Amino acid sequence: MYYFSSQEISFEKLWGAKNDPVSISFTLERTEGSSAPLACRMVAQQKGSSTHRQVIRINSDFPYAPVTASPAHLAPRTSTVTSSSGFSSLVELTPEPGVFRLPQRLRWELCRCLDPPNARGNDWRMLAARLNVDRYLNYFACKESPTEHILDLWEARHREPNAVTDLLNVLRVMGRPDAAHILESHAGAWI
Repeated sequence: MYYFSSQEISFEKLWGAKNDPVSISFTLERTEGSSAPLACRMVAQQKGSSTHRQVIRINSDFPYAPVTASPAHLAPRTSTVTSSSGFSSLVELTPEPGVFRLPQRLRWELCRCLDPPNARGNDWRMLAARLNVDRYLNYFACKESPTEHILDLWEARHREPNAVTDLLNVLRVMGRPDAAHILESHAGAWI
């Protein structure tokens, strides 16, 4: 099964970046129980010109497994990364116990819920304040989805087993039962 996705960085964004490096991120997530290896090819080029493009191929032997912290799912796994310049490297990834990432669909639903500003102020700005990342409000405000970047930073800082419960409590204290319900529906009411 093949999927195609692209992201474009506008000339204005690149030109105006000066000291703030521009970055793009992609998330690879299995959506079905396939045990086939995961392969990805990324091409970076200027729009309309393929003469100076860079191609990165990633092949992974990650078998499908539910997200869990059980020892069986924490074995080292390998990925091969090959660039168009011919360099290839085998990377061994050892997952840390207890480290998690919110599923992409959950993140998307939370962003859709919290990104739009509202009169009560219990949107992404309050989320940033409650998660103690409000010193970066100006940075978040410039992003297409401030909530996504807030959650990225929160995930990087909070790797403990009760982190999702803490996030759920933050959403409730913010007066956002809709966002809390989204989190509960994905993670279960037992969190």
